[in-house]
Amino acid sequence: MSEWLTTVEFAALVGIGRQVAHRALRRRRWRKNSLEVRKVNGRRGGNAGEQYQVNSTSLPLEYQHRLKVSQTLVENHSKSITGRTAEHTWWLDYLRPALQHPVKSTARTHALAELADNPTRNWEGTAVSYSLRTLQRHAARFDEDMKVGRHGRSDRGKKRVVVSRRWDKLVPFDASTKAKIAEDLKQEIRGLLKGGMSWGHTLQEAEKFLIDATRAWGFRPGDPNVMERACSVPTDLVSAELHFRNVHRFKRDHKAYDDRRPRIRRTVACMQPMELVVGDVHPVDIHLTRPDGTVATARLIGFLDGVRTRSVPSDTLRSNEA
Repeated sequence: MSEWLTTVEFAALVGIGRQVAHRALRRRRWRKNSLEVRKVNGRRGGNAGEQYQVNSTSLPLEYQHRLKVSQTLVENHSKSITGRTAEHTWWLDYLRPALQHPVKSTARTHALAELADNPTRNWEGTAVSYSLRTLQRHAARFDEDMKVGRHGRSDRGKKRVVVSRRWDKLVPFDASTKAKIAEDLKQEIRGLLKGGMSWGHTLQEAEKFLIDATRAWGFRPGDPNVMERACSVPTDLVSAELHFRNVHRFKRDHKAYDDRRPRIRRTVACMQPMELVVGDVHPVDIHLTRPDGTVATARLIGFLDGVRTRSVPSDTLRSNEA
């Protein structure tokens, strides 16, 4: 069954870049093979929206088979195909002559032996060859309905280090004791930063605290240098708690703390005139004489309409009237 592939689909199928695929379709040749190419009018693109499409039947048999595998589910392997990647699909395509035979059968052994050490191109277009043992291992993963390809760590996202790898390996404590010491160390770092201590001094004090805490729990190695090297606190452990400096800034420099607070942008777009009025009292450097002969300093009270940004009639009051 023929199918017309776009430039992007063709590039993804053979493992090349889009621009390289565009040049190949424009020349109607790919790796010394003639391609059946047509032009169609697309909504986007240069040259008045004209785009190239290639007929899948004109591709080399290797890529025709790969396209067929990527579009259909193979019997007894539906679980492994679900959510497949390009690497997984390639391996399924490459091992299919052997996978169609029963496990541990002579026919499968001969099929894998024929594939072994034969040069081919992988899913990235790189020339490779695989040993018989490698092919047997990948075929076994397909038999177990496992996805062939790069797998992430099973403990991904989980914390694998308590304090540091060197300290975790040195001390003979159980997991709960290590977690207790690590939590106390974290609280000590936070307390030092809340007190305004610098990053470098906090790191030094944290290392001293870890040494004392380790000894307090009964571990004292014969070589003190071993203890000092193992209790070297990772810098990331202190850097992760730097936001606790805001506590010291709030206590000692409230203006700097307030300047760092996020601001709220307000608008007067929906307000009516005189709905927002700003007032201010300002002393005037003019001495006024009261009826009893004493001197008073006047205060000017001014108002501003915040919506129409015009001044409102103001008044001047004497100090005794204010």
